[in-house]
Order: sequence, then C-alpha cells, then structure tokens
Amino acid sequence: CGVMGFSLGRYSALCLLGGRASVQALFDHRRRHPDDLLPVAPGDAGPLTDDLEAILATHPDAFPQERDERFKAGVLLAPMCALFSDAGLRTIETPVSLYCAERDDVLREPYHSHRLAELLPQLKHFECVPAAGHFSFLTALPGALHDELPELAFDAPDFDRDAFHAQLHRSVVAFFDDVLGQVQP
Repeated sequence: CGVMGFSLGRYSALCLLGGRASVQALFDHRRRHPDDLLPVAPGDAGPLTDDLEAILATHPDAFPQERDERFKAGVLLAPMCALFSDAGLRTIETPVSLYCAERDDVLREPYHSHRLAELLPQLKHFECVPAAGHFSFLTALPGALHDELPELAFDAPDFDRDAFHAQLHRSVVAFFDDVLGQVQP
C-alpha cells in the first residue's frame, strides 16, 4: 500500500517509509538555519534552541524506527524535513512523489522539499507547484471554516486551488497505480 503526508503529517509518512528522525537533527537545523522558523501553526514562532537543548538533555536522540514494510510508495506534500539528518533521509528506499509550494511561507526552501529531492534514492517525481502557498495542499475549506481560518483558506489570486486539487488527485492516483501495480505480493 501507499502513504501520503502533508507538512508535519509527513513525519509519519517519512518514518513509515524508513526515514530516521532525531531531536539532534532538529537542533542542528535550527542552529544552522535560524531563518527557518518551523512553525507548527500560523503565527507560531517554532521551536526555540533552548527548548531543544532541554529536550536533548532529557530524552534519547533518536526516535524509534517506524519502518513498515507494507508501505511500498509515498506521496509527500510540502514536507517539513528538519527532524531528519541527511543520513536519516537517505534510508528511504521506496519510490516517492514529492511536491512543494512555490510560495510556501511556512517552510523555507531549500531546507525541506528541495533538500529531500536531492537525497531520495528513488524519487520518481518532484514538482514545485507554481503560485501555491503552504496551505494550498489542503482542500478548499467549507463555509464558515473558510472565514474562520483565513490563513489556511486563502490563496494567491493567480492560484486555483480546486483546479490544482483535481490535477493533484489524478497525479497521485496515477503514481500509486504505477508504483504499486509493479509490486509483487
């Protein structure tokens, strides 16, 4: 079967595919790239170096390995990769289709998708979606949610979220059909 993950949700997808996460990788990323705030919600300042030092002092560095052999392919949308060292990402040996947003205002490139694209041994597709923002990968929010969560709902005037999702859905299905159709039980 396949797995799909978006933003922080891609953490689970990357681990299921064989990625090795660590607090040390996140600490190193924040120290090397202070401009990449890594917010977990709109308006969040992201993890502070002092907080990460405290976590490192009290918890083991590596997260448990979560590789699940049932997953033979993955689709990753605007993945946050700061929890993974380069070596921890190179361990992903399954085919991957990867997307990033050209106008991502949450995750700064080249620290995430572009970095991951260079490290994956079986990257099958990489696309930087023109005019898309980070939250453009979420389907359109219905009614009241659209107005209550504008940071998640609004796109650039030159981006058509519905048209993008129609194409994305076709591409994801085609990718999984192609890759999983080749997998022997």
